[in-house]
Amino acid sequence: MESMDVAILNQNGVEQDVYNLPEDIFAEPLNEDLLYQVVTVLEKRKQEPVAHTKGRSERRGGGRKPWRQKGTGRARHGSRRSPIWRKGGVTFGPSKERNPNTSLPKKMKRKAMRMVLTELVSDGELFVVDDISFGEARTKLGKQMLNNVLPNQKSTLVVLSDLDISTEKSLRNISYVSLVSVHSVSLEDFLQHDVVLTEPQVLDILSEKYREQEA
Repeated sequence: MESMDVAILNQNGVEQDVYNLPEDIFAEPLNEDLLYQVVTVLEKRKQEPVAHTKGRSERRGGGRKPWRQKGTGRARHGSRRSPIWRKGGVTFGPSKERNPNTSLPKKMKRKAMRMVLTELVSDGELFVVDDISFGEARTKLGKQMLNNVLPNQKSTLVVLSDLDISTEKSLRNISYVSLVSVHSVSLEDFLQHDVVLTEPQVLDILSEKYREQEA
């Protein structure tokens, strides 16, 4: 498998160097089924419960048997908390508890991230600037850099190794830009934006973090 390179630009959009992307991170074959499974689980985790019904274990009362087992002529019952009683528990009702099927193996999450990073490179949606920082906090400086580096104003995720105040203030008011630290960036962040703008040291961190772990 051939290695891939990405140009390292300065803030004027001029190529300064080339970053050699490691194959074990940026050459992961796309597995649509696995990626769909991961995204589905992540979406489930964000869902907020909208209703909750009490099961029989959550209802009050019912500590004693309503009447004796035999000899009354009535059907036998063990507890007033039974779902067939008024004010009893609800069977299979909605619950505020989160869906238990939202766990993901770390190996699967890392592989999904490698696939997304690979797609960014192959689709030409990853841009690297040697230094994304500004001497003063001015939105004008942030816009100038973006206009020089990016081909057009698409939804842009800026991933930085260190979020300093000047850089954050220079970029946060630009409508199509989202700013995030490499230490908190998620798979969803990459999927929700059209292009990614970052620095060489961020690629180093991502490569180390998502490299396939040996068994």
